Amino acid sequence: MKLEAYCFVCKEKQEFLTPEFLILESERVAIRGDCSGCGNKIFRLVKAKVHNGDLQIAGLNNKNACAINTKLALCPECHSSVVFAEGCMLCHSCGWSKCG
Repeated sequence: MKLEAYCFVCKEKQEFLTPEFLILESERVAIRGDCSGCGNKIFRLVKAKVHNGDLQIAGLNNKNACAINTKLALCPECHSSVVFAEGCMLCHSCGWSKCG
């Protein structure tokens, strides 16, 4: 399974370079990364959930999941997963935030 999203610069689906998984404030999971075609930032929602700290992506078995870096964005202060809301990364555990 390739991780792809539509790039508005290339005007077609492109693979992610260095994908990063985010938990949105709505508790949905998204992928953010650079476009393999032009380097522009691309973003995509995915069918996934977090269970006991592990990211489970719909449609992937354990064998396929090993080939994909399912790195969640983690808080640099307390190492809990962070949520992406209103353009900012927020940690609900310790209150850390980063905008921009």
